Amino acid sequence: MPLMEEYEQRTAWKYEPIRGQFSTHTGLDDKVGPDGSFRYFPGTTAVFRLDRDTFRLARLMQAALHSHLEDTGMLAEPLPESTLHMTLHDLVSPPPGGGGEGYAGEAENSLTGAVAVVSSVRERYAGQEIVMLPDRIVNMVSKSLVLLLKPATERDFSLLLQMYRAFDAVRPLPYPLTPHITLAYFRPGPIDGDRLGALIGKMQPVPGALPVCRFTPEALTAQSFPDMAHYRDVPARICFTCDGGMNRSVMCAAVLNHMAKERGLPLRAEARSAFPNTHGRAIPGEVWSTLERHGIGCDLPAGTARYLDDKDFAAFTGLAAVSEGAFDRFAMLGLPENRYRALSGIFYGIRDPAYGSSYEEAFADIAARMERLFADGQI
Repeated sequence: MPLMEEYEQRTAWKYEPIRGQFSTHTGLDDKVGPDGSFRYFPGTTAVFRLDRDTFRLARLMQAALHSHLEDTGMLAEPLPESTLHMTLHDLVSPPPGGGGEGYAGEAENSLTGAVAVVSSVRERYAGQEIVMLPDRIVNMVSKSLVLLLKPATERDFSLLLQMYRAFDAVRPLPYPLTPHITLAYFRPGPIDGDRLGALIGKMQPVPGALPVCRFTPEALTAQSFPDMAHYRDVPARICFTCDGGMNRSVMCAAVLNHMAKERGLPLRAEARSAFPNTHGRAIPGEVWSTLERHGIGCDLPAGTARYLDDKDFAAFTGLAAVSEGAFDRFAMLGLPENRYRALSGIFYGIRDPAYGSSYEEAFADIAARMERLFADGQI
């Protein structure tokens, strides 16, 4: 049976209207308290960060749900926009009643395995794209409201399944892949299905009327979480951006990678240019020689400048604007401020060694700011 046909048959329940009175699933009590706050529920997962259009769509849907249902008490507290993602493969979460002895080790092992799989998937499928369509907003087992995503073609579905099955080596799942973005969790208790269903009916995606959702291997990440409102990329991926992407941002990325390795921290940094005119240009030799004098080798994925293009919206955990041009580029990408505000506050204003400052002075400035970053515990 073709994959798309099988998906439609398996998710036929998505067309059932939400109506009547019903109670939330008892398993929701482990995640959400009676007051709608999120409970400690640590685990691991593998997800795709959202591209710009998908992020905007999910954020609008999320806001609409909370705006129209705020007075009903049916929803838990809003999920931070930083948590919005498409789940690819669940890994480890506590069994009913808590994790028990050995759970922390199980979660850590699953995270280590997932990080390795993510690296393999990115390498194997580099340059390929999965296109998904907004499908339906549904009640997911009376725990949450989610936006189902449907692969656009058989090829997209096949590619998605290949990536999904790669994580079976970490932890096979007893249920099939149902791609979705969680928009909101219910608050445990009774739900007014008639009011909820009337709202959801007005919000349902109209085929062809919404932008498609695009996912790349670079947007895939392993994550750990203490609860449903806080997710941490492992490793965190940081992007330093300056006007040319050839001097300051490259030195920042190399220094961060070196210091993170020394400290045994799950961090990786890359460099990008705020303007396309330098894309592909060779990094000046003075950058490498300065780093080498301080015992820092070149471990960046490219020896040339790389433009911060639209696909990079979903590629990084956080970004740092080193120059004014970088702030302008972030604005054009539509990046939420929480993705770059804190890091940019530390690294903005480093003088460009190509225009008056020396490479040694730039390095000293970068090293001092990096020490501040680690001292402040912002990573």
